[in-house]
Amino acid sequence: MQHDEFLRKVAERAGLSSTDEARAVVDATLQTLAERILGTEAAHLAANLPVELAGALGTGDEAERFDLDEFVDRVRRRAGMDDGANMLQAAQAVMGVTREAAGEGEFGDVVSQLPNDYEPLLSMAGGMPGRHP
Repeated sequence: MQHDEFLRKVAERAGLSSTDEARAVVDATLQTLAERILGTEAAHLAANLPVELAGALGTGDEAERFDLDEFVDRVRRRAGMDDGANMLQAAQAVMGVTREAAGEGEFGDVVSQLPNDYEPLLSMAGGMPGRHP
């Protein structure tokens, strides 16, 4: 998937007014995701996304533990948005498009590192396949 298509899909699904807003949300979501998963998994995911987005996944090694509310709050702050409810929808859109771009296998590896309480984040990405609450 190309960079412009990725941003256009996120903007459409999240109800954002521009691809500039979408880029801010994509960067914020991917950066926060990279903090939550192992660095090696973030690198694998980055290799399957448009090169322009790969930098947001960083180079960290250790996964931090934080819940979904903290995830959404970090994304909201990084993206510079005020509405937490809309931020969840925007992050959901990013995760859905990320799944399409990265493929089932790679996205499944990412999902396997997230606790069950992240299910709402993954609702646009088909949930958490193979995982049970």
